[in-house]
Amino acid sequence: MKQTYSPIIFLTSATETSAFLAVDVALSTPQRTGMCELIMTSENIFSEVFQRLDEKEFSDRLFIFHWVGDSNDSTFIEQLIRRLSMMPNLACLILEDIKVPPSATIAHLLPITIAVSKNQDKEDDNIFSSHFYEQLAQNNSIKEAYNYASRKLPNTPSTLFVKPSEEHTLDFTLLETKKVEAAPKTPEQQKIERFKKIIAQKARFSAYSKPELLLSKEETKLFEEYKFELAPLSDIENQLYIRSLKKINQKKRQQRYLYRAIFFLTFFLVLAGLGFWAQYQEYERQDEAHKTQTRQQQANFLTYLGDNMQKENATKAIRLIEKAVREYPTHLAQGSLYSHFYSPNLYYSAQIPIKNENQDLKSNENINYAVSSDAQWLAYFENDNKKGNHKRKNAIFISSLQGDVIKKIEKEVEIEKIIFSNNVPYRLAVGFANGKVEILDVYGKSLLEMQVHNDTISGLSFSKDDTKIISAADTTALIWTTAGEVLDTISGNRSKILRMQFSPNQRTLFTEAKDSVIAVWEGSNLLSTFEGTKAKWLSDKYLVLKQYSKDENQKKKNRRQTESLVNSDSLKWVVWDVSTNEIKKELQNPKQVLSQDSASFWVIDEKNILKRYYFESDSITLWQRNVAYFAMYKGSNLIKTNKKWVIISEDGLCTIRFADGSQSTTKLESLPIKTPYFTQDGSYLVIQTLEDITFWRAASPQMRFNDKLQGEKWLAQNAAINQNKIKSRDVQLIYYSGNIYRLTDQKENAKAEFAADKVFLHPSQDYVLTIKNAVISLDKFDKTNLAEKDKPFRITNAFTKKPNYTNAGFSKKGSFVWAVTQNNELQLIDLKGNVFHTQKVKPNTETTSSFDDRYLALAQKVTGGLKPYKILHLDTKQSYELDTRLERSNISSFFFSPSQQGQPYLVSASGSWTDFWDLKGRRMKALKGGNPIYGKEMILTSSYGNFYIATLDVNKVYHQKMENLQKATLSPDKNYIVLHFSDSLQIWKTSPFGIIQWLEENKIYQLSTQEQKQLLLR
Repeated sequence: MKQTYSPIIFLTSATETSAFLAVDVALSTPQRTGMCELIMTSENIFSEVFQRLDEKEFSDRLFIFHWVGDSNDSTFIEQLIRRLSMMPNLACLILEDIKVPPSATIAHLLPITIAVSKNQDKEDDNIFSSHFYEQLAQNNSIKEAYNYASRKLPNTPSTLFVKPSEEHTLDFTLLETKKVEAAPKTPEQQKIERFKKIIAQKARFSAYSKPELLLSKEETKLFEEYKFELAPLSDIENQLYIRSLKKINQKKRQQRYLYRAIFFLTFFLVLAGLGFWAQYQEYERQDEAHKTQTRQQQANFLTYLGDNMQKENATKAIRLIEKAVREYPTHLAQGSLYSHFYSPNLYYSAQIPIKNENQDLKSNENINYAVSSDAQWLAYFENDNKKGNHKRKNAIFISSLQGDVIKKIEKEVEIEKIIFSNNVPYRLAVGFANGKVEILDVYGKSLLEMQVHNDTISGLSFSKDDTKIISAADTTALIWTTAGEVLDTISGNRSKILRMQFSPNQRTLFTEAKDSVIAVWEGSNLLSTFEGTKAKWLSDKYLVLKQYSKDENQKKKNRRQTESLVNSDSLKWVVWDVSTNEIKKELQNPKQVLSQDSASFWVIDEKNILKRYYFESDSITLWQRNVAYFAMYKGSNLIKTNKKWVIISEDGLCTIRFADGSQSTTKLESLPIKTPYFTQDGSYLVIQTLEDITFWRAASPQMRFNDKLQGEKWLAQNAAINQNKIKSRDVQLIYYSGNIYRLTDQKENAKAEFAADKVFLHPSQDYVLTIKNAVISLDKFDKTNLAEKDKPFRITNAFTKKPNYTNAGFSKKGSFVWAVTQNNELQLIDLKGNVFHTQKVKPNTETTSSFDDRYLALAQKVTGGLKPYKILHLDTKQSYELDTRLERSNISSFFFSPSQQGQPYLVSASGSWTDFWDLKGRRMKALKGGNPIYGKEMILTSSYGNFYIATLDVNKVYHQKMENLQKATLSPDKNYIVLHFSDSLQIWKTSPFGIIQWLEENKIYQLSTQEQKQLLLR
């Protein structure tokens, strides 16, 4: 059987009145027996009343709606009646204590409407509600209850409205009212019942629990959500809700206070952090500025030291300035680096001290060191000469060109001689006091060891081709191969052999003995002898030597007298023809004799005059005066033009002259020196003093070409070497004939042909722009078949514009096309043919764009050159007029500078000045010289007879005046300055870091940390 619910009598009032108690008392019995359910509430908000009416269970069970209140709001009464008319089981509406009853039309919307005016009785229990509900509780009908209450209150007017179609409702009693079948409880209703039980339990124990048991935040939300479904609630349960709500609100306030405190604390910390960060940033900025200033000061100080040291030591000077440029490239440092480098200075790669107590610069005896043929290795030995030391160590030291000892090779036996191979730079031969000879490499690995003599090795020499070695001990010499096979034995000398040397053709050799007898041998066969000393080969058949007369030879009675004569410089020198055993030339007290070729030789006479003698004639060529030392490099077999000469004057001025006419000079710190010589590859000039040996780099950063074609060829080859730095072009546009232009590949195979007045190739080589009969056309070509020789490109037209155009071209980057019409209108067109900007321009206008196509400059072509007048910003379409208060004539070019740091400059150049404009048309800087060219780290300008170098921020750092200079340009790879003269070219290394690169590549001497400190403390 379905469950049914008892009817609801709903009593509501704006304030709690006596009607509440009267009704509750009158209906106490029906409430206990379940005949009805009384709901009383003091709700003063109309919306809450209507909200309760929206509840389905409430609306289905509502039997009587009783409103008690002093309300004159007829609108509300009307709205209430209309809303109650939708209640399916409502029988009666009672409006008590009202001043104006509703109209009959409105009241007839409900079955029964009772309107009771204000009670005129002063007794609180004598009210309409008490009598009416007393009769209902006795199971009387609504009509009987109304009649009874009206009779009891004769002084209180009341009105009964009955809907004609609902008159039977007057007979309804509490028992005979329509019952509502109970619907199955929904999950939400079950949830509400459970929640109601929880509220009841917490309300029962909340007063006794510590801490106080209250509703949680979620439970409070549920309470608010199901407020009407939970009614009626006891006072304890309501108090529980109120206390819980207060506690939650208190927690919320505490949280708000906490959040505010956290917010203000965080805000303060953020402000403090921002303040500290700003202070830190300012400190960092000041610190960086201080460091920058310190680096600038250090760089300028190093530059000052380098400038003052140039005359004393040009190598250390340029290294100091190079360090300054590395530390901070100030304008002063860069200018000084250019000035030093472009001066004809000679730099050395190494300066190595030599420990040799018995060394004599005028003799090759007792030399304890050797230099490799490529001047990359230096080998020297030291013997432990302490007496009584049975465990003494003798050592060979292998040093690099930078002076670092790579290897120390210890030997038990005293070392007498050390020499390097002529062709294998890392191979050397060592002669010992016990007659042993060892061939080893610079890392100490022994390649051959032979006991060739029984006495101390007094002489040791490689043949020119390194296939033979000649060694001497006492009066005997042996010729043997590097494999250890003895070829010939030379004997017959009456005195100890001191020196020997193969002839240039390797067929003969001479030996020089201690008794001043020079013997010429072919193998073991003696060819001729001559008395003299200090012999050396001038050619295959001529020896030069110091000669003694017969009278002087007869005076040699003892060894001391002989040594005195040997060291004398007052004797005569002769050129001896070994083939005829005759004296060919006699030289009086020459200071130096040097071979040249098979026909001539060089002589520095006693008056320091360099002369050239000829073997077969008496002619003498005067070369130069004031020459103390002379050496020459004849060039390699492959490069005969790589000749060079060195001339050292009496005051120590050392000058290397190169075959192209350039030269490098330096001032030697100490004289005398041993005869200078070039290494086998000509890379170094070796100069030796009593204290050290110096390797001067025999290379010039400047190249001269008397033949311009030869210089241009060198530039083309150099560009080919650096082709990875220069973007190669797949296709090229060439003029063919008439108005025909051809698009070809690198091998000049025709790929497309265009008939037009002007043709332009896109920077990315994908488009061709043509102008023909004042019509411009943009064509795109497909390079898919570029590698196929006979297949042309497929051409697709991108757009064609037919107005009358006079000029057009691509922007620098190629993102748009600019065109000028005959009406002097500039049009900017994208590659799809859309005109995105137009502007009126002056007649004969030329344009140029920046490298990123963001700016466009306009110049008017006038008599004698160009006149720039406007800069257009393509992003904002704003234009700026150029400030031409200082106008220059004959402007030949204008372009935008590369964007180095920040915005570019507009550069305009005349024949003698170059101006730099900012993007708002203001002239910012100017440089002397025209023809401006941007290099990697520099700007180059030039005028007739002068060229100038400036930094990228347009500050002049170097100026060179040169006679007959026409212009200065840069090589395609930007690594060289090319100076154009009327009949020649000069090529110089360029840019500060290019100069530093040259110093590193040529292994110029690098200052050690200790040397830098010493120089800074000077």
